[in-house]
Amino acid sequence: MDEDSLTEEEMATLKRAFAEADCAVKDLNESSFEISHKEYSVATHVYATPYFLQLSTVMVARPKGFPFRTRAKLYAFLNRANSSAKMARFSVDGESVKTKFGGWLVMASVKFIKGSTGGEWDKDALKNCLLLWLQDIAEFILLPSPFGFDAMKRQGQ
Repeated sequence: MDEDSLTEEEMATLKRAFAEADCAVKDLNESSFEISHKEYSVATHVYATPYFLQLSTVMVARPKGFPFRTRAKLYAFLNRANSSAKMARFSVDGESVKTKFGGWLVMASVKFIKGSTGGEWDKDALKNCLLLWLQDIAEFILLPSPFGFDAMKRQGQ
């Protein structure tokens, strides 16, 4: 086992904790997986190491009624969103519009650092963090904005 990776047992325990918090869990690789809450189907990528746990979600920002010429309005909106978010930080992923998605990719992310190494996470604390994370994503999408936002959803949604 790599010292920067969780053991299989620690990873399984972490996945069970998210499953017990009403999340569907989908394996991605040995150090990450995807979760989506049963009531809020946004796909969240979970990257876990012995040092931190990172949550990230990708959204597509599409302008409402103006062309894709500038990112100034998007940066202003992200600044406002970051000021009001409890945990998540929002940033533009890349320098240009992603034509494949029809807009700019916006990354929401947060890292939880517990101050000790290992894969033991308190289930109640994890659930509280998850709910605050989901609240930040929902509030972000609902903020009045010159953009329409689509979050990546779990398969079948």
